Amino acid sequence: MKLNKIFAAAAAVLVFCMTAFAETTGDFTSFYVDSTGKTEIIGYFEDYPLEVEQCGSTMLMTDGATLTSQNISDHIMYLDQQALGNNGVFYYRFQIDEKFSESPYELKVQGGTMLTQSGTLREIPSKIYNVADNAIRIGNDVYDIGCPKYTPDNISNSIAEGGNVIYYKIGGKWYDMLNENATSTAYFTAANAISEDEWDTWEIDNYYHY
Repeated sequence: MKLNKIFAAAAAVLVFCMTAFAETTGDFTSFYVDSTGKTEIIGYFEDYPLEVEQCGSTMLMTDGATLTSQNISDHIMYLDQQALGNNGVFYYRFQIDEKFSESPYELKVQGGTMLTQSGTLREIPSKIYNVADNAIRIGNDVYDIGCPKYTPDNISNSIAEGGNVIYYKIGGKWYDMLNENATSTAYFTAANAISEDEWDTWEIDNYYHY
């Protein structure tokens, strides 16, 4: 319920920015979703009034369902608001959850005028299959080493929420870093790797990779 309230409040901001200003012109210059769900949206607005510059751009991507206060968090793929860059450029980068694999989508970006696009997403594999080498699973979360989210506070929260488990991925294989034999690089051999039958069952809550 708390999450739905947060989304509802954000949606209210979206509605305000979509109705408060006179129309201008704009277009998408790039919309790309890769095979893992990483999404990049780039576009621009022209001749926008000062009020639009102050509000920035607001982006909403859903699966096309009618949103209500009860279901809003189930159908929003991403919702954000950002300042416009030079020449009215907007740029959004985010990860679409695997639950929207092969789902219809509706994309709306507002910055004085409404830019819209719709279609169907490609297959998005389970998060665990998206994880690159040099990543670490802590609790039920996975971090690329060095990504901005790899912080002591987030690590503590991951352990609190998902338990004290730590696995490291290298060479396409996962290794249990709490194993008593994990004391040197000699541990990272195929014989010590976690079997795919086991890690295939892992349910990852979050994968932080940029």
